[in-house]
Amino acid sequence: MKLMLKTNKVIWLISWFAGLVLLSACKKAENYYGKLDAQPEILLNYQPVYGVGDTLTIDGRLNPQADLRIKIGNADAKIISAEKIEYKTSESSGTVYDVIDRVKVIITSQMGLGKDKVVTLISGGSLVKGTSIQIIESSSSGILPSALQLVKHADARAAGTVYLYCQNGKGSIYSWRSDKKIYKISKNGNLSVVMDASTLSDSFGAFQISTFSAGGVDARERYLYFAAITTDGSADNASNEIYRLCCYDLQSGTLTTLNRTLFPTEANRRTTDVYTPFQGSLNTSKLMNISGLYPGDEGKIYLTISEYALARIDSDGRLKYLFHLGVRYLPVIWNPQTNSSYSSDYVNGLIPGVDANGLSVLAISPEEDILYCRSGSSDIIQLDLLDQVQLYQFSPGYVRTVSGNETPYISGSFDILTGITDGSGVPSLFGNMPMDGENILILYHQRLDNYPNNKFYSQYPAFGQVNFRDQAGKRYAPGKLKRNGYTMNTADLMLNYDEEGMIYMTANNKAVIVKTTNQ
Repeated sequence: MKLMLKTNKVIWLISWFAGLVLLSACKKAENYYGKLDAQPEILLNYQPVYGVGDTLTIDGRLNPQADLRIKIGNADAKIISAEKIEYKTSESSGTVYDVIDRVKVIITSQMGLGKDKVVTLISGGSLVKGTSIQIIESSSSGILPSALQLVKHADARAAGTVYLYCQNGKGSIYSWRSDKKIYKISKNGNLSVVMDASTLSDSFGAFQISTFSAGGVDARERYLYFAAITTDGSADNASNEIYRLCCYDLQSGTLTTLNRTLFPTEANRRTTDVYTPFQGSLNTSKLMNISGLYPGDEGKIYLTISEYALARIDSDGRLKYLFHLGVRYLPVIWNPQTNSSYSSDYVNGLIPGVDANGLSVLAISPEEDILYCRSGSSDIIQLDLLDQVQLYQFSPGYVRTVSGNETPYISGSFDILTGITDGSGVPSLFGNMPMDGENILILYHQRLDNYPNNKFYSQYPAFGQVNFRDQAGKRYAPGKLKRNGYTMNTADLMLNYDEEGMIYMTANNKAVIVKTTNQ
């Protein structure tokens, strides 16, 4: 009996101690899970890109009652609302997975523009970091302070008109017209004749222009360069076309012929000797079919030759081929040994310069020694013309703004920018005009002007500046460009800009010259 009582006492003591341990364990577990409940958690279901003024919604276990603070990038975010929501596994199922917190904050410029802006949440003394976001400028801001519209600047003589390169930021426009004169339209709209081809002469005497091929004016508007097929009083006219590359001094009216090349009219006389030397001294090199002239500083000129080569004339009078661009539009060279033309592969092998097959010249910035080429349907490649190497590539993404209301981006880093819009008609990307600082100017998303019910209708079309040095884009002017009935088609050209940042271009298939003004 005494043994049984002692045993029961021991069992009671053990049970009592076990109860204390269990209570302690339960208390610890309660504290542990309480701490877990107090530890904030973020559902990473927000977007990767936000504009200034946008609302960022954060879901999760946020505990807004525990002195919740949110910091994004460089600044604290003001919480504009906090609520409980039902988090569902599927919107269609209606099955409640959990009740979680939802807070909303406004993105501000103080948080900083750019990539990798960290989203930090502090609640109940605990800190947790979410996925970083990229912050871009809003559609209501831009490099220029005011929204833009298009207005008529001048009449355009479409038939026989050739526009000369002049993108110097002064608003001047030069063009060759069918009356065989070169005109200048100043930024105030005044029209004047700057060269009359009926009075041209050089060491071979007076000559006439039969076909004007290309032209360009230097940034100071002192020298005008042009390439043309000509006729003169020499015996060479009888059996040759005469190609001339000339420099015309706009101040003195003096003309200098830099190169004169004979091109036989009979195909079986167009042998290798007709085309060579391709490069070397400018006055002895053979230069034909110049399709573009881009004067730089101190007598430097970049030139495209048909569609197959790009070359440079240096200030010392040396011609150098920089790139050969493939087999399109190659010269047809006669082989007298076989009494037939050489193959295109053979001819392509003769062309000097770095092989850039598959690229087509989009724009040249002669003052910066930069070439912009098109690769594929939309990619733009930037090349250094001094070292003849690729620098950067801009690959604007496709966006279903018309059929899917997907968000187009013209501001932000290269990896988020979009450019090609679904739908048909006018170009999604128009212009590609070089501007100082390794920038090109693009008019985006004209197609959206045809869809007034689209949610981005109030923001596009719009100009955007693409900076290859920073590998980022910026909206050029706030809001939507008012076109006022003008359309920039594939045949149209972005011609120049002025000191106020206004843009000059042809419109309606070169039927008119328009410019931007403030709305």
